[in-house]
Amino acid sequence: LRKRDGNTTYATKDLALARRKFSQFHTEKAIIVVASEQNLHFKQVFRTLDAMGFPQAKNCYHLSYGMVVLPDGKMSSRKGNVILFSELKERLEEELAKYLAKYQGEWSEDEIRDATHKLATGTIRYGMVCSDPVKDVVFNLQDWADFEGNTGPYLMYAYARTKSILRKAMESGVGSGAADFNLIVSPEEKDVLRYLNDLNNVILQASESYKPSLICHHLFNMCKANNRSLAVNSVLKAESAELRSARILLMEAFASSLKYGLSLLGIEPPERM
Repeated sequence: LRKRDGNTTYATKDLALARRKFSQFHTEKAIIVVASEQNLHFKQVFRTLDAMGFPQAKNCYHLSYGMVVLPDGKMSSRKGNVILFSELKERLEEELAKYLAKYQGEWSEDEIRDATHKLATGTIRYGMVCSDPVKDVVFNLQDWADFEGNTGPYLMYAYARTKSILRKAMESGVGSGAADFNLIVSPEEKDVLRYLNDLNNVILQASESYKPSLICHHLFNMCKANNRSLAVNSVLKAESAELRSARILLMEAFASSLKYGLSLLGIEPPERM
């Protein structure tokens, strides 16, 4: 279908693209991530592909998500409150640089710059996917950049804090060879183990339901559980060498699981903060 000016409709372009995916790239399943305003459009496109005889049409899924809005409502060019991605990233880097300023003179400029970039990028990505896809994403700079609560910085700090403990253990010559996991008995530690054990099931559930927010909430709760455990269970000053080694291994499992979960969200945390 062509319009009077010679251009094609959106549906025509999407149909042509789908045919190319199926024929040239042998795509078996397509997940199309587009805002909820296009729900009817993609229902029509998928129905048309099915009528055209493409069996892959049944495996096409429109991952519909809400719009990014400000706390006081939608962005509007007429109101002059539209925030471009480049501006968002710049403002977040300025906000996060205030937190990292305390490392001036201790860290190199390259490391501070790299940490700022990872924090800003991770903050944006986490803010975009931590909400249920059907809901609007409410952008609030201070809330997203907060190091408390269900935010990207909170999770990245939890990772960096754990890595710091592990570095101190290594620098002290403390190993994990004599670990006795029977000594991991506190309710807080068992809570951490439960979240570690459940992570793979949550990832599978998030994949099947097309909801990365499930991973976000699980990682957030896992970090809270680990922080509660660290508040009452010393790692480096444990009562015995066997318990200390077991707790070090628990911290290693937590750090690697958290880093893996964040990687699924496209987030790479700084190694220290």
